[in-house]
Parts: sequence; structure tokens; C-alpha cells
Amino acid sequence: MNCAQARRALSLSPQQIPPDVGQHIAGCSQCSLFATAQSRGDEMLRAAFESTRSPGMLERLSLQHAMAQRRRRMFLGAAASVALGTVGGALFWPRSQQMSTEHWALAMRDHVLEDPLHLLPPDPKAPAQLKAAFASIGIVPLAPLPTILRASACQLKGYQAAHLVFEVVGQRAVAFLLDALTGPTTIVTEGLQGELRSLVGGSVGVFAKDMATVRTLADIMVSCLKLDKRSATI
Repeated sequence: MNCAQARRALSLSPQQIPPDVGQHIAGCSQCSLFATAQSRGDEMLRAAFESTRSPGMLERLSLQHAMAQRRRRMFLGAAASVALGTVGGALFWPRSQQMSTEHWALAMRDHVLEDPLHLLPPDPKAPAQLKAAFASIGIVPLAPLPTILRASACQLKGYQAAHLVFEVVGQRAVAFLLDALTGPTTIVTEGLQGELRSLVGGSVGVFAKDMATVRTLADIMVSCLKLDKRSATI
């Protein structure tokens, strides 16, 4: 058991730590600090999914979302400049530098925390936003989806993605559609559970409070969507 293996296990399932991971943490000061930081992150995620909102929370969330969108636009501008100056221009990062499925799961989970779109009120323009987000990466709908509350195009580790919020059986669930291939995996943290699935041409990650909601939406999206890069608008 090395540090990288221990930290990956902590990040993916901090509530179910295997004995060998616990032994490593007990004897490694750096991984012990990582475990403490991970616990604090879980507390933030749990608070983010709480239905009770404190005074001024909506304004703070709206500002946080606006700041996240601004950072994303600045990143896209800088990345585009780099890509244009690169011979044979790969898309920001070479496709050969594939991240592991676990790292994709963590990147999506962190994005939920960074840009808590699921806590904002439903947007009347969400259906149009969903259509635009689909077009940005070439998602082709094959059947109707659950009620869309929010939708936005975004970037995950240099790959084009769609950040979506649906209402599923009376609960909110977050989904990411990704222009990259990953394998299936689950992620469990306090207050948030998620699952990654392979999609025709890409991948989908779904996050919610409970795994039943996660799997309901994941099943729908896998059966109702495909990714065809030829239909992408950007």
C-alpha cells in the first residue's frame, strides 16, 4: 500500500476504508492530513445538499456560480491560445494522457462542489440551455429525459462537458456528459453518491443524495443518449 493507493481509496469511499488503508494512514503523517482534509470536504458536500437554506445562501450561490463561470471562460480563452500555437493541436491536453476512471469521478465530484448548480432555483430557460449544452459536445437525444432544472456547458480537465440538473422522482440529481471515454465506477462520500457509466461515444456521471436516484437517472441517460462528435457545434 503506497500513498497514491491510500488517497484514492479515501477519496472514492471514505466511509468504507479497508484495513490496509487504515494502517497506512495511521503510519503516514501526510496521508493522515489528507484524510482530515477529505473529511472536511465531505462536510461541505453534505451541507451543499441540505434542503434548508440559510439567509443569503441563494445570493452567495449565485455569486459562486458566476465566479465559476468566469473562471471557466478565462480558462477556455487561455487554453484556446495554447492550442492554436501547438503544431498538430491536440485538444488542450493530448488524448493519450487519459485519466483513470477514479480521477474522472473525483473531478466531477469536485465540480459539483465548486459550481453548485443544483442549489439554484429552476431556470425557465433550462430546456434551451440543455439543447445548447448537448450541441456543444454532440449529444444526440434518442428519447425524452426527466425534467431539466438547470443546464450549462463546461470544461472538465480540458474536455468539453455538459453540467445538468434534473428532477428525478421528486429529487434533484446532477449529471455530467463528457466527451471522453471512461469505465464504470461508483463514488460514495457523506451527503453525495455517484456513478460513472460508459455512453455511446462518451461517458456520463450522475450524482445525488442516494444511490437509487443515481442509478435511476444513469439508466435513463445511458438508454436515451448517444454522443456523435460530428454533430457538435464547437
